[in-house]
Amino acid sequence: MEDDGVGIPDDKLRRIRKNLEEHLTGNNYGLYNVSRRIYLHFGYDCGLTIDSTENQGTSITMKISKIMEEDTDV
Repeated sequence: MEDDGVGIPDDKLRRIRKNLEEHLTGNNYGLYNVSRRIYLHFGYDCGLTIDSTENQGTSITMKISKIMEEDTDV
């Protein structure tokens, strides 16, 4: 997902990224909840990546693992 809004200042972006990596909430409860659910369900290598440039916009990428049908309890 991406937008063409005002972007996130570098210092704030660093804090958000650090909090997501360390599984801390900061003031970003929504991002934390989504990231934590992805991490708990899919593992360490999965989660959210945030890239942003001031006055250009922000993009968020979600990385998840492929689940094979035989790996489910259905």
